[in-house]
Parts: sequence; C-alpha cells; structure tokens
Amino acid sequence: MKSQQNIGMIIAIVFAAVSISGSLVFFGMQLSGGGASALNLEGAIEQGIKDFVANQQAEQQQQAEQSQAEREMNVGNLRAPSEADFVRGDEDAQITLVEYSDFDCPFCQRVHPTLQQLVDDYDGKVNWVYRHFPLPSHDPSATSKAIATTCAGQLNGDEAFWQFADMLFAQEGSVQGTEEGLTAAAAKLGVNSAKFKECYNSEATRTAVAVDLAEGSVAGVTGTPGTVIYNNETGEKRLVEGAQGYAYFKTRIDEMLK
Repeated sequence: MKSQQNIGMIIAIVFAAVSISGSLVFFGMQLSGGGASALNLEGAIEQGIKDFVANQQAEQQQQAEQSQAEREMNVGNLRAPSEADFVRGDEDAQITLVEYSDFDCPFCQRVHPTLQQLVDDYDGKVNWVYRHFPLPSHDPSATSKAIATTCAGQLNGDEAFWQFADMLFAQEGSVQGTEEGLTAAAAKLGVNSAKFKECYNSEATRTAVAVDLAEGSVAGVTGTPGTVIYNNETGEKRLVEGAQGYAYFKTRIDEMLK
C-alpha cells in the first residue's frame, strides 16, 4: 500500500512539474523572443524532474533495504521449535514452518490447507508448528479459541490440538468462541469436558497464549498469518508474511534444503 501511495505521489508531482514547465517555457519565450533561452529553460526543467524522480527512487530503495534488514534482524529472535510446541508432521524434519496465526483470520484460513499440503508433499522433510497470534480486532473470540485449542493439546496431545484447529478453520466461524461452544466442540474430539473447563479458565493457559503473541511480535510478526521457515540444522530463518501460495513457500523451502 505504501509503495502504491509513493508511486502515485511521484506521478502527481511529475505531472504538475510538466504542466508548470510548459508555462515557464512559454513565459521564457515571451521574455527572450524564443530561441536558445527557451530551450535551455525547458531542458533545465526536464532535468530537474528526472533528478527528482531519481532521488525518490533512491530513497524508496534505501527504505526497502532498511526494512528488509530490520525484518532479518527481528526474525533472529524467533524461539526455536521445541517440545513445548504442537507439531504436525515428522518431529525430526529438517524444516519447520512456524506459523503465527489467528483462528478468526480469513487469510489464516486460506493458508491452512497450503501448509498442510507442504507437510504432506515433503514427506518427512517439513513439519509445522502452530503458535497463537490472536488479533485484538478479533477478540474475545480469537483468544478464546486459542485457549481452547491449547487445552485440547495439553489434555489429549498434539493430534487433538490439530484436529481442533482443522475444525475451527473448516467451520468458517460457525463454532462459537464462547466457553460453552468451545467445550462442546472439544467434547466431539474426545476431550473431557470437566478437565477442559478447568484448563480453559486457568490463568496459566491464558498466559501461554499471551507468550506466543509476545514472542511473535519480537520475531517481527505484525499480522496474520506470519510464518517463519526455520532450518533446524543450520538455524536459518525466513519470515513469510501473509497467505502466500504453495509455489511461494516451495521455492523458499527448496532454497533452504540445498
């Protein structure tokens, strides 16, 4: 969006400058009677426009490079995948997709099957870790669903966590983000309702979700989904912002597997 605004600004300024240049050239011709003076004035204005555009492009390039450097520095703060995470796929995979996500985010819903397909297609080379990043605009529902899936995972293991996550994204919001609605959904997965409610209302569970959110922010995640491709052998990390397509992820994974 910022890029489009900058381009629009440049076009507007150039257009205005060109319009002004025409008036100045005409004025110069009136003063000098035309000839070389008018041509010199026109050439100077055109060169000024070119210099302005070149300076703007250089500033944009510099800003982009600074932004990229900041992202690379921030992603270095990512907490490495561990036994504390809910993992889908081979635990010994070389590559881990560390996704920071929100169950009420439509873009997260869009990328969910893409990441699942990557895990399936790489057959043991890629696994997937889900970390919570509930957006304030989606609360209280988003945080409630994050707490609920965490409880399912803590009580019944990683498979239960991922089954619950799949259910929430597949239902497209029809599972209510309330204690009653989430307890009923968890029960369908075989989670004990009494234990689930105890976990759901635990301050420790809420804190665990808040820690995910804080860690994601420190690692440079600013929106959802934010996925870090992490090489467990080399420690290399790359942040992928947004619901990118299968080919986009595959290209970057292949580069890290070389």
